[in-house]
Amino acid sequence: MKGKNIRAKNWFFVIYILAAFLLINIISTNWHARLDLTENKRYTLSSSTKEILKNLDDIVIVKVFFSENLPPYLLPIKEQLKDLLEEYKSYAHGKIQVEFFDPTKDKKLEQQAFRLGIPAIQVNVYEKDEIKAVRGYLGVAIFYEDKVEKIPVVKEASNLEYLLTSKILKLTAGKQRVVGIILGKGESKLEDFKVLKDTLSNEMTVRVIDSIIPPSTNCLMVIGLDSLRESQKKAI
Repeated sequence: MKGKNIRAKNWFFVIYILAAFLLINIISTNWHARLDLTENKRYTLSSSTKEILKNLDDIVIVKVFFSENLPPYLLPIKEQLKDLLEEYKSYAHGKIQVEFFDPTKDKKLEQQAFRLGIPAIQVNVYEKDEIKAVRGYLGVAIFYEDKVEKIPVVKEASNLEYLLTSKILKLTAGKQRVVGIILGKGESKLEDFKVLKDTLSNEMTVRVIDSIIPPSTNCLMVIGLDSLRESQKKAI
């Protein structure tokens, strides 16, 4: 009798597990949701990114030019980019298409990457207890209608969402916003100005203005007010 009770309990346990498994499959089929269990919520998209993806009115194609033979220290960037793009696809409802290429395996792909402004870089790999420099790719090109934006080299994973979303927004936002910058004497040589210009260029057109402000300028920045020429002061 005791043996029968044990067998009965085992069968109930098996049936319980099967029922739970079936329930999970039913839920996952009918309810699309994602759990983010990674540290620092690495794959959770910001609300602004979700809103931009939700409102896409046409297909955005993301072409990833990454080499397969990347050294171990670069693999996390590749994996995080893959995971992030899966999230983009999830929230874009079919409006984001992702393609992966390895230009080192195809001459035509190398030429395409070159035309897009995605360079081959030198990366160090370990082979037979020695360091060897090989050519590799870590770039992304984003296409929308007849326009293209690029990330020539993905240097780190921490700002990937910002880079991708700002490029998509720049492509899909319609009329491009224009910011004009008037520089005082010697200001264009400052490293801070170069960083500012590169940052603004992610989301808008940046024009360095000499003395005539184009009508299309939406915003004007003046750097080095005390060292402006008279013609620049009159333009302001």
